Amino acid sequence: MTQLIKIGILGPWGSGNLGDAAIQEAVIHNIRKIIPGSKIYGFTPDVKDTARRHRLECYDISNLRVQIKLTYPDKIKNNRFLKIFVRGLNLLIRIIELISNVFLQLKSILRSVRILREFNLLIISGGGQLDESWGGKWGHPFTIYNWSLAAKLSKTALVFLSVGVDTVHSGLSKYFFKKSLLWSDYSSVRDAKSYAFIMNLGIRKNNGIYPDLAYSYPVQAMKQAEPLPETKKLVGISPISSASWKNESATTYENYLNELVSFSKYLISNHYNILFFPSQEQMDVPVIRKIEPMLKDETTEHYIEYLYAHDCYDVDLLLSKIVMADMVIASRLHAVLLSTLLCKPVIAISSQKKVVSLMHDLDLSAYIMSPKMMHMNGLAEAFRNLEERSKTIHTSLNQKIQQYRSRLSIQYEHIASLLKIHSDRI
Repeated sequence: MTQLIKIGILGPWGSGNLGDAAIQEAVIHNIRKIIPGSKIYGFTPDVKDTARRHRLECYDISNLRVQIKLTYPDKIKNNRFLKIFVRGLNLLIRIIELISNVFLQLKSILRSVRILREFNLLIISGGGQLDESWGGKWGHPFTIYNWSLAAKLSKTALVFLSVGVDTVHSGLSKYFFKKSLLWSDYSSVRDAKSYAFIMNLGIRKNNGIYPDLAYSYPVQAMKQAEPLPETKKLVGISPISSASWKNESATTYENYLNELVSFSKYLISNHYNILFFPSQEQMDVPVIRKIEPMLKDETTEHYIEYLYAHDCYDVDLLLSKIVMADMVIASRLHAVLLSTLLCKPVIAISSQKKVVSLMHDLDLSAYIMSPKMMHMNGLAEAFRNLEERSKTIHTSLNQKIQQYRSRLSIQYEHIASLLKIHSDRI
């Protein structure tokens, strides 16, 4: 009787990020293709969303910690004896927190080991997994460390697959990531910035740079979709939430939004149809809802469509809309990526290094616009240039994406070979 192969894919999925969802779906599709009969499980902090969106059995990877916060009346500041008492109480609280958290983390690691003993392979798959932005060093960095250590202790093959680095400043976060990568059986990153980061950690054991896993998403049927029976061209616009631009000021973001609205009015006056779409449902849909009334007096429903969360619940439905667009204006990494996956010419309004890096790799560096320098006239000029070169860009993107898909296919084959070698060793 053939033994069931159990494979886990781990990541901070479930926040409504359709780029992350595309990565997950791509990995699930390709793993099932190269390892027939395998059963895939999700390892996620949002079990409910991941199970519903990807139809997987899931394990919760949320990291529980004890944090005690006390507030004191202002009058304590003027009382010497109360101040001494409060200092002692705070020290006691910190000790209780430390002991409690050590116990919780040890318990979490033991639970992870028990789970992974039943698994053949754990894949930390794509996205900006090397990141401390959400939850700090004891958030995702420790989660990665926890499950990587558990994989080593349970003798489960561990793979970091086309992962990216976003924000990592803490020395402890760097330690967690370094140890986790050193324990891996295979590791690759998605861009040069991420490669430089792991090299600076002193890690020479890696398998190089591979494209973002979302480029291995199955899209053949969508690319054959019939074009809209409209003479007007359709322009896709994907705005970004201010929460995702932590390094940009409120003034810069407000200017970005106003100029985007002005550019939309320019498109309407020149008889283009517009599709507003989010690639992060929870964060970007409110931005689209904010834009909608700002354009209400300028247009009719004939000219413009707003794609909300209930419309684009899954990646397929979102792509089926983007495929109808002639060109796209986007700011979030995976809004750019999913558009170029369908060979759509793109203008990227972003100063994020991961977006800039992707645009350079796609030979679209002429169409990167900084939010700080953004102006409707400059955007309109770049758009006219993009439109003039759209056929050439489409052809170039098609060739580039085929290369990406070929490289990712080879990487998946490496994983299948690794799984066989690892199984033979045990």
